[in-house]
Amino acid sequence: MKHIKIFEEFREKVVTFTNKRNPRLVIKVTKTPDGRITDIDNPTGIRFCFSVGQLFNRTAEVWASNNNYLMDGQDDTRRENNGN
Repeated sequence: MKHIKIFEEFREKVVTFTNKRNPRLVIKVTKTPDGRITDIDNPTGIRFCFSVGQLFNRTAEVWASNNNYLMDGQDDTRRENNGN
């Protein structure tokens, strides 16, 4: 019986965090379709609370909002309606 190797192609997604005040501060996180972090590119050494192997979930959006970062160029802060 022959052993057949099956290779799954993972389409990894790169999520980019860019500082609102200083756009040169960039953190790039590569994740698999199931949400596992496979690589973190943080050349400036900014304190980043996630690590390789961890699940990438909504807490990343909260971190970005609390630390003045845009996530993929979008501001995810929730604004309340004034007076409504």
